[in-house]
Amino acid sequence: MVKESPLHSLLESTLDSQRVFPREEAASYAVDGIIPQVVAMPATVEEVAEVMRLASREDAAVIPWGSGTTISLGNTPRRYDIALCLSHLNAVVEYEPADVTATVQVGKTLADLQRHLAQHGQFLALDPPSAQESTIGGMLAVNASGPSRHAYGTARDLILGMRAVQADGRIIKAGGRVVKNVAGYDLSRLFIGSLGSLGIIVEATFKLAPLPKAERTAVVLLPSAQEAWRFANQTANLSLRAVELLNAVALRQVATVREAAQDGYALVLAAAGEPAAVERSLREIGELSRRAAASLAEVDESAQRHLWQTIASLAHPSHSGAALVCKAAVLPSQVPALSERIETTGRELSLAPLLVSHLTAGIVYSAWPLPQDEGVQRALDLATTLRQAAADLGGSLVVEACPLALKEQIDVWGEPAADFSLMRRIKEQFDPQGILSPGRFLGRL
Repeated sequence: MVKESPLHSLLESTLDSQRVFPREEAASYAVDGIIPQVVAMPATVEEVAEVMRLASREDAAVIPWGSGTTISLGNTPRRYDIALCLSHLNAVVEYEPADVTATVQVGKTLADLQRHLAQHGQFLALDPPSAQESTIGGMLAVNASGPSRHAYGTARDLILGMRAVQADGRIIKAGGRVVKNVAGYDLSRLFIGSLGSLGIIVEATFKLAPLPKAERTAVVLLPSAQEAWRFANQTANLSLRAVELLNAVALRQVATVREAAQDGYALVLAAAGEPAAVERSLREIGELSRRAAASLAEVDESAQRHLWQTIASLAHPSHSGAALVCKAAVLPSQVPALSERIETTGRELSLAPLLVSHLTAGIVYSAWPLPQDEGVQRALDLATTLRQAAADLGGSLVVEACPLALKEQIDVWGEPAADFSLMRRIKEQFDPQGILSPGRFLGRL
């Protein structure tokens, strides 16, 4: 018989025993192969606070869990004792359609929230990879976004306020529940993207958007990334929700336009809004295509939803099956140069990377299907080359997925910048014991 850990017994005295699982039942909560001693599933914000007070008292390392769709992002944990599963915190706390805001607990999936909001003709304008399974908390932890960021921005642009539990169990509040708020330092934005290293987000309040009355999608085929950039610049005044740049490898994954795949690039444009404005945008895209002598394909309305779900998930590790997935951030004007350097690197190595970009945001994903027999050194050399290519253009690069042996050798976030000492002080202020996601964030904080 396996002996229970002291943490298991202590948590059972805090939570219902049906919501505490020992290590032998915790394999599905492993992070980079490390299995926690115990899994805790609090049902209320107050129970989350109780778990964190216990963790602080016992000096136990905690990693928050939603659905696990983005848990591979980040460095290997330095230690990991408690998996804090927030799936039971899944309520809509407050929603008044007239206010165009909603407060929701972080265990709720984005898909569930969107169905709830759609009944009133509204939605949360985020479309990250794995949107059907992603929880609100998971999205906030990694600042996940998708093609719609062209029109709506990221979670940092949509957040109004949040509640969070600190490492010592104190419950704090940042921001509020209305669009007009008190001026001051915005703690909500600090927590977003911090990978659970500063506190456990338990509730979030968002500003919403009306569902567009019409949406149409067009695919423009262009011979180079630079020509795609020039084309996209001419669409700045159109009612576009998304402007995505795909290379031929990525386009071949999109079933609705697979027959159009060739060498070169595809600019995938979603026009959304009032029906008349959408029709005007499509006509203008058609005229621009004729002037550029570019091939144009309009996507059937019934196929649009699946197409955009596919594009949003193209470079997500669990969907691409790639051994190495990188996310670079550069100025939007530098996306063509970086894209072409990535393609050149692929040709030099006889590899065919999948490339997809949120063009106007300057975000470039590349997914590399390295052969099974390739060593870790090959992946390390490739990641180093790609990181240098982004740096040469004034940008940065994060390794979002890679072999575990490589992750143990590098900081997936890249070399810390000059402001790292400030980040370290913030971490020490919020988590002096270093028990929240230890080692997973930039500089192994």
